[in-house]
Amino acid sequence: MRQEKGQDLDVNRIIKNDSSRRISEYFEMIKMKTNRGYISVYYKFSKSRNAEVVLTSKEKELLNWIRWGTKDFTADYDGEIRFDYGERFYHIKKIVVKKE
Repeated sequence: MRQEKGQDLDVNRIIKNDSSRRISEYFEMIKMKTNRGYISVYYKFSKSRNAEVVLTSKEKELLNWIRWGTKDFTADYDGEIRFDYGERFYHIKKIVVKKE
């Protein structure tokens, strides 16, 4: 996302340049929507994904600072990740998961 330099974000381009293959292997569908103050990425997990996600030590450290929440999604999504805008370096702002 940082490589877009504040231009319109193209989800297909992000997936194409996903060097870790995490997006293309773990998600069946992702949809991006801009909101006031943040960018929302809605996702649905792939049925064929490996349930275990291996995080780097840096990623584990960053998870301590992320806000979490739950929500009833009206559409067929498993969750939402909220990112700050580019001028704030696209940091993850909040992760919202589907209520069970």
